[in-house]
Amino acid sequence: AVFPSERSQRYLNGVLYDPELKKNKFGLLQRREAMMSLGAAFKGDAVQTLAGFYDHEDPQIREGCAHALGITSSHRALPPLKAWLPNEPEIFVREAIERAIERLGQDKRR
Repeated sequence: AVFPSERSQRYLNGVLYDPELKKNKFGLLQRREAMMSLGAAFKGDAVQTLAGFYDHEDPQIREGCAHALGITSSHRALPPLKAWLPNEPEIFVREAIERAIERLGQDKRR
């Protein structure tokens, strides 16, 4: 299988932490897409990596983190999301966190 594989997971993790991608808007978009791909492909195995971005200085990265955690469909994403929500200063990020929590609650009922 090509995707998801250990190799693709390492690549996506590399995109998240690539210092060159922190310098421009295109890099921001790539990092957000890498988060979404990790969440969709690796589900609960990606929660720890993704949750590490909840306190990132860029609110757009934090928003991407919240969306990606919701995409995991993993109950393991709920505790970090619930702990993060009351401390998030940006409204649009809080809304993304709330949507992720709602999505995970709906996935649980299925």
